[in-house]
Amino acid sequence: TTASLDFASIAANTATALNITVTGAAAGDTVSVTPTGAPEAGLVWSGLADADIVTIRLGNVTTAAIDPAARTWRVDVWKH
Repeated sequence: TTASLDFASIAANTATALNITVTGAAAGDTVSVTPTGAPEAGLVWSGLADADIVTIRLGNVTTAAIDPAARTWRVDVWKH
């Protein structure tokens, strides 16, 4: 699935998260999340599955705040 997400400004050396509804996702499923376009330098991301939800965690590994642009994220979930 895909979803447009607009993360708020992320303080230096911290992370924030937003959720996407993915019907059928379950805790322990393998998740791949991919942003469209090139994210701002200094951002890292991961995806975690739970019951019908994928959480995208976006971290700022720099020493300054980053306000990421709104962008579309692609989410792929593999069942086990």
